[in-house]
Amino acid sequence: CYTTPMTDTATAPSYKKNKKKRKPKKITQSYLYNAGLFYLQNYTAGTEHFRRVMKRKIDRSLFIHKEPPEADCMKMLDHVIAEFQQLGYLDDRAYTRGMVQSFRNRGLPARTIRMKLKQKGISAELIEKALSEYDEHLETDVSTDLIAAAKFARKKKLGGFDQTVKEDAHDHYGKSLAKFARAGFSYDQASHIMRLSLEELEELLDLAR
Repeated sequence: CYTTPMTDTATAPSYKKNKKKRKPKKITQSYLYNAGLFYLQNYTAGTEHFRRVMKRKIDRSLFIHKEPPEADCMKMLDHVIAEFQQLGYLDDRAYTRGMVQSFRNRGLPARTIRMKLKQKGISAELIEKALSEYDEHLETDVSTDLIAAAKFARKKKLGGFDQTVKEDAHDHYGKSLAKFARAGFSYDQASHIMRLSLEELEELLDLAR
């Protein structure tokens, strides 16, 4: 009968502890191109966000290698970014449209979307254009923020989507409004959604399909 040998956990080597961090490579244009391409194959990004990611790689490399000069590294990065834009790997318009679509599907209001995209370095002009295009494609006079609030309510099981029995309805109502507020919705938007029945909420959601 085979018996698994006992391991002294106090003396056994830890893989995580012994795992060595990979030394950053010296910056070359070829390295920035390949590293940038790998990043964009795994993540979506706007130009400014991509620039920040690559700048961190440059900073880590220069901390170890001290060369080439930072100004030269940034020129290489500018060249790579220009090439990626020409190839279509970096397209701020398409990126912004995609992010607005994703955020709206998650039930986020315009105010929160603006904040998140601004943090990613997207210009106010591109953000407003993408929000406007999203509103136009719905072809409805109903506020898209109200539709987003209904999506948020469905996701969090609030208002008409909450079929549980509430022992303290007033306290429950206040907590629900607080969840809407933390997500970026106004009091009027939240209270309106909370007053709708499940059937009315479903009709509101149908407008986004």
